Amino acid sequence: MSDKIPTKEYNLEINILGLRELESCGFMPVKKPYIRFRIKSLLPPEKAQAVTNVDTDPNAPGPNPNINTTLTFSVQLPQEDLYCPSLGCDVFDYVYSGLSQPLIGTMNILIGEIKAEHEAEVRETRQNMDEIIAQLEKFASRTKLDLEMHVSSRSQIQGISKP
Repeated sequence: MSDKIPTKEYNLEINILGLRELESCGFMPVKKPYIRFRIKSLLPPEKAQAVTNVDTDPNAPGPNPNINTTLTFSVQLPQEDLYCPSLGCDVFDYVYSGLSQPLIGTMNILIGEIKAEHEAEVRETRQNMDEIIAQLEKFASRTKLDLEMHVSSRSQIQGISKP
């Protein structure tokens, strides 16, 4: 099936700022939460075996940690938004020096929607740039015509004033 769907390589950059208002599922408060990005969720099963998921570092403590990390990677995504997968993410708590890592929550990043919005922005920017270029070309041709007329009228004036 994946051979029949046209794909294109995309460079993804995700800026992770932090997590807010996390609640523990157990008796203890949230200690050191971190996010696991399931990169495999973006790929077909036969290609996902060679890829590893990515975790942020469990450094910032508490239910409102600032993570401030950038995740950058390249991935083959379907060109049609209908077939574009979402990036699955899990939030875990790093408790007892990693002996226990309970799941706090999950979320999905809708890559297809983000890709569609970005492509629409690019199309709009290109259209605006084409309009600006057309206006500049029109202005440049008008300025060239004005300059030619000015030079022509000046040479006529000089020709009349010479005896």
